[in-house]
Amino acid sequence: MMILETPLIFQAIVMGILLGGIYGMISIGLTLIFGVMEVINVAHGAFLMLGAYMSYWTFLFLGVNPLISLPLSFLLSFIIGAGVYLLFIRRVIGAPPLMSLLLTYGLSVFILNSALLAWGPTYRGILWAPPPIVIGEVHVPTGRLGACIVALASSALLHIFLYKTHIGKSIRAVAQDRQAAALMGVDVDRIFITAFAIGIAIVGMAGSLITVGTEPSIQPYMGEWYTLRAFTIVVLGGLGSPTGALVGGFIIGLIETLIAYFIHPVLSPAISFIILVLTLLIRPSGILGEAQ
Repeated sequence: MMILETPLIFQAIVMGILLGGIYGMISIGLTLIFGVMEVINVAHGAFLMLGAYMSYWTFLFLGVNPLISLPLSFLLSFIIGAGVYLLFIRRVIGAPPLMSLLLTYGLSVFILNSALLAWGPTYRGILWAPPPIVIGEVHVPTGRLGACIVALASSALLHIFLYKTHIGKSIRAVAQDRQAAALMGVDVDRIFITAFAIGIAIVGMAGSLITVGTEPSIQPYMGEWYTLRAFTIVVLGGLGSPTGALVGGFIIGLIETLIAYFIHPVLSPAISFIILVLTLLIRPSGILGEAQ
């Protein structure tokens, strides 16, 4: 039986861990924005798609591989995030959650259709795939390994930023109680724009990492698939918890990969949705979230 083949099990686990690292990075940006601003950003996948296109065009015109172009993706995504906050998101801060949901849905539709108009529906890919690392009968894709390491390093740097820097501590203070933070002299609007821009910058970098070592998959609709995954992961890990998002990313990545290897790839999205529903029913606060 296939399920008893030990090398295949190890191969599936390795691929699940590598995928989970990227999933976690995608979700960290989403949970940071919600935790600080209580904004439901359903345009999250659209910004991921833009990050993927940034790396694609950088590779096409400059020949720079996605791992090297990450700083550019971060900077451009940060600028886009700051602009989107100033033009749109600022107007729904403190409004009912439905307002932010509708606004970000409209942004998602606008970004998606703009991408379709500019680049068309053609699937694109980056022809850069270094040789895999072979350990016994297990093949570790070097590109995916590098992407996972970058995702973990970025998550660690975000943790250090939030807990060791003045701005990071201000972000945490606003997330806990924005009125008390304002009374203590924190510029809440400045913190909001910083948190939103960082959240978008992180998911833009994740979009760049997704392009490493995969079949052609860059197209305007790609973000919708990842948006559902990101919401599943942040609910599983705990809304507002970056660490929970990383843990949830590894769990979902492992489960989806094992299902794809040993049952059928088509069932992976259904399993993720089932996990989302069960989490909401059994533990709505998630693994590392605080129970209300």
